[in-house]
Amino acid sequence: MNPQKLILRGFRGIKDGMGKDEFTLDLTQYHDAVLIAFAGVNGKGKTTVLENLQPFPILPSRATGYSLAAFSMYDHIAGPEAVKDLLWLHEGKTYHSVNIWRVTGKKKSAEAYLFERDAQGVPTPYRTRDGVIADGKVDTFNQALCEILGTPDVYFASAFAAQNRRKLCDYKEAELKDLLTEFLNFGDIAETGERAAKVVSGLSTALKAMAPLLRVSEEAREGQPLALRTVEESRMALAQATEARERAQKTLADVKQSLATLQPDIAKRDLAIATKQALEAQRAQQEHTITQRAQLLAEVVQSIQAEATRDKTEQQARLSGLEKRLQAVQKATVERQALLAQREAIETAAVRAVEIETALAKAQQDSALARERVVARTEQDGAIKVLQEKLNNARTKFQTASAALERIRVQSKLCDEVPCIGSELQPRCKLLTDALAARAQANEQQASLDVMRNEGKALASSFSEKTEALAGAPDPKPALLAAEKVEAELRAALLAVQKMEALAPALAQALGSQQSADAELVTIERERAELDKAYSERQAERDARLLARRETPDELRDQALAAKAKIEADLNALVIPPVIEVAVLQARVAEQQAAVKRAEDAYAAAQSASAKAEAKLAAIDSSVAQAAPLREKVELLNVELSKWTLLAKALGRNGLIAMLIDEAGPTLASLANDILLACYGRRYSVSIVTQKTRANGEPVETFDILVHDAEAEEAKSLFMMSGGQRVWINDAITRAIALYCAMVGSHQYGALFGDEADGPLDAEAKEAYFRMQRKVAEMGKYEKVFLITQTPELLEQVDAVITFE
Repeated sequence: MNPQKLILRGFRGIKDGMGKDEFTLDLTQYHDAVLIAFAGVNGKGKTTVLENLQPFPILPSRATGYSLAAFSMYDHIAGPEAVKDLLWLHEGKTYHSVNIWRVTGKKKSAEAYLFERDAQGVPTPYRTRDGVIADGKVDTFNQALCEILGTPDVYFASAFAAQNRRKLCDYKEAELKDLLTEFLNFGDIAETGERAAKVVSGLSTALKAMAPLLRVSEEAREGQPLALRTVEESRMALAQATEARERAQKTLADVKQSLATLQPDIAKRDLAIATKQALEAQRAQQEHTITQRAQLLAEVVQSIQAEATRDKTEQQARLSGLEKRLQAVQKATVERQALLAQREAIETAAVRAVEIETALAKAQQDSALARERVVARTEQDGAIKVLQEKLNNARTKFQTASAALERIRVQSKLCDEVPCIGSELQPRCKLLTDALAARAQANEQQASLDVMRNEGKALASSFSEKTEALAGAPDPKPALLAAEKVEAELRAALLAVQKMEALAPALAQALGSQQSADAELVTIERERAELDKAYSERQAERDARLLARRETPDELRDQALAAKAKIEADLNALVIPPVIEVAVLQARVAEQQAAVKRAEDAYAAAQSASAKAEAKLAAIDSSVAQAAPLREKVELLNVELSKWTLLAKALGRNGLIAMLIDEAGPTLASLANDILLACYGRRYSVSIVTQKTRANGEPVETFDILVHDAEAEEAKSLFMMSGGQRVWINDAITRAIALYCAMVGSHQYGALFGDEADGPLDAEAKEAYFRMQRKVAEMGKYEKVFLITQTPELLEQVDAVITFE
């Protein structure tokens, strides 16, 4: 994929970076250049342009994944419409892709068109392998791009090195195998393996569905003898139940015939029984009337007693209210007497408050003055402490400098003692050289020591003056404490006087309320007497009503008792003729009816059991008849399942694909090592490990990239390398994969892309990284390599520079 011309309109990165609504980049003028660099300060839109030089509707550095459904371009457009118009070449063909995104209110829409141009430049809508035309639908457009360029995962992992892209060491083992499967054009094998796996799944499902049927047939064949015996036993039980039912029905008919001959005696007995029941009902009615009259009297008595209880409760509540009023008057009287006892103090409180306020103002002035003296004394103490610290530091520095000067003088004396002075050995004598340097330093060190001595004397003089000046001054803190104590006492006295002054209105009210309080006491006593009198009168009226109710004669009750006595006499005179045989025959009829019911239930149960046994035997015979062909079908499916399972495993990720990846591993490593050798020397080389050994000694499929360090004489996994090392080693491997894909004809891209991948590298590694890009272009015969870098020195190594301003 080699871009020729790009037009962007309505993109946020272009609008914010260049202040333009539309941007056009014509790359046909750089047809002779291989390495093309984008230069300019950050934020000018370089990454937006670079990432749109490929036809996928994805900005890879801003995408969380390369899935076309996992990225939204709407977050990166400015205005109601954005357009990406790209003309590009791929494998000898010219393509023209146009993407349009629109935002209207809350509605969002997208269109995507892909055209293929002939030799005369006439565009034709691209037609996919299944005959669908890319006429604006996004899904069709994405399907067409995957047919031409492969999936976005493969493209952005090999040809396009975006910022923040996933390194190979960041992929999980399964993800890396899937990526290599598509890189190395093993997709048909993987697809065939997936279809075989689907056949295995279908066969397994069919066998699971047949297993219960086969198990039922086997169980039916084993239970066939038992079912035959059950049918015979059920037939015998049905015959016995039929005979028992007929006997019970005949016996019941005989008992009913005997009972019919006694019907006249039964009629007489029934009439006597009915008469008795009517008399008993009348007696029960009279008893109810007597009970009802007694209950009514009890309810009246209970009502009068409840009324008395309510009246007593209300009387107590009224008396309680009067008691509260009395207590309130008494409490007010006590408070009034307490105020009158303080009358003199309350009346003179205002004058005393003025006197105390005057004294308090004087005390506050004394406290403020004493506080200022304490603050000044604290500042003087702090200044003396600072001078003390400076003097101690000056003494320490002077002692250190004196010791250093002494060492310099001892070393400088060697100038007169070393025998090589003035000889040919003098330039090479290290001892003499140090001694001469010490002599040169002695005067300078002595001058520095004199300066320290003068500064120390000045500090000592200032410290003595301040210390002597402060020694004769008295401590101001006791005076401050005494002044604050006087001020606190005056404040407390002022508060007490103010409280007393606040009682003046209450005192005035107390002087005029004594007469009303006495009147209230008289009123309370009068109301209490009235309440007691009214309650006594109501209680006497209730007692009279209750006594009158209990003494009133109850004629109705007497009449009910007389009627009850007459009914009991009639009952005693009534005679019921005995019919013993009727009771016996009726009991036998009931007993025989129950026997007939049991016989019929037994007959029905036997008939149902016989039918069920016959049906079960028929089902077992049918299931046994179907078992043989079902068993043959299961055996045939098992044979097919074993074949398809073997095929799915062979064509799976750990089968033929793993073998082909193993075969490609040395070639990939060799290509990567050639790139590393040409650009970075012999220090680093890589090898691809596709198998490892478990703890039990068995081999297992894996995928790891080992980096061999010739200087450190060690090998470690790529993800253990430093950040800068991982950048160019990862790029060497991914570029090697791209070269291998071009060699085997799976994916041949005409251009490579890189966005500031040299950022984590040092200066030397940056140059080597650019050499690697040119080497890869030569090895893979790539027409273009587009790069973004923030290193001005590297721009001299490229063939063309496009500056963004």
